[in-house]
Amino acid sequence: TAATAVAASTGWPAFLSRSAAAAQGDTQPGGSAIYLIGQEGAHILPPFSSFSTVIEPSAPFFSGLTRPSEQREPIPDLAESWEVSPDGLQITFKLRQGVKWHNKAPLNGRLFDAEDVALTWDRFTKKHAARTTIANSANPEAPVLSLAATDTKTVVMKLKEPLVYAHKFFAPYGSYSGNMLMIPREADDGSFDIRRDLIGHGPLQLESYTPSVGLTRVRNPDYW
Repeated sequence: TAATAVAASTGWPAFLSRSAAAAQGDTQPGGSAIYLIGQEGAHILPPFSSFSTVIEPSAPFFSGLTRPSEQREPIPDLAESWEVSPDGLQITFKLRQGVKWHNKAPLNGRLFDAEDVALTWDRFTKKHAARTTIANSANPEAPVLSLAATDTKTVVMKLKEPLVYAHKFFAPYGSYSGNMLMIPREADDGSFDIRRDLIGHGPLQLESYTPSVGLTRVRNPDYW
């Protein structure tokens, strides 16, 4: 399946397309969808934007550790399970195995691992607009003391005090979400500019992007 985005959309063209297809009883894989935009952001990296003009066209390139269910409760995504300590001060996430980054240089389809989560958290605590509400290093009153990789498939979050919705911080969007989509560790070593060449692990991947013109999204054949 391919989808073409001219920057971003308000969402209604896709809704009308789905409704029309359902009414005709003619739903099938394939085809394309065109999204229109009224303005363009300074970049197209959704983990570090709150603007729908960035989030809507680019969010399907990425995933979070959890994602919201239809009831808005967190369910597994890149983390296939988690365990809360008896005192409620620690949450241990076990990562889904076999998840690959998009098959584009310089990542070339390498496996997603806990180091990517640690890098995402470090960047979040320093640059994200929501860092003062979540990261204790940015605000002494914020709940999350640390997030660290203990091995390639395990990350541990430590909390200032028990917090029943803490794992929701790692869902992409919704109530209490930190909009914490996972990004590759290569984003900080100068290998590529993730603001322009988005490499994620979501169901869609970036084929091309021309600022002020549009971007083209195609199906990720390796999506788990």
